[in-house]
Amino acid sequence: MAYALKDHDSRLVKMLAEHDESITEMLERRDKGMREYAASEAVALEDARRSWRRRLRRAQDWKPRRGARAPEPASGASAQALALELEPPADCICPITAEVMRDPVMAGDGHAYERIAIERWLAIRSTSPLTGKALENTGVFPNHMLRRQIREWQERSRST
Repeated sequence: MAYALKDHDSRLVKMLAEHDESITEMLERRDKGMREYAASEAVALEDARRSWRRRLRRAQDWKPRRGARAPEPASGASAQALALELEPPADCICPITAEVMRDPVMAGDGHAYERIAIERWLAIRSTSPLTGKALENTGVFPNHMLRRQIREWQERSRST
């Protein structure tokens, strides 16, 4: 005995097909967003690699100025203090990029992030990178105090 499609059955089949199409479209948009995010991160990593290679070449090519004295070797305690002074404060490190922030912003979760990194994150997600909880507010706001703290640290580390 064959089952005949009734009118409501064909509507149900059509509705399920439309639902399947919308889910497929959402998955394709998500995958495209993830590919774009991965590509942008790859570009950022490549830029960072180039920057570090330039710094390494400059350090390898560096020669003291004529008549300049070589610095005295530091004692154990002062070397340790110098290392701590050169180490960036933990608040200055972006939790997403793990680098010193240049343009720190405050996100809806109350944590500070590098502007570009958190904007890329929020372009494809609406959760906190640190807690994983949904963010009620996905706006970001400049963190002037932290920017000032980073600049002061940079000036101190350059002068040592």
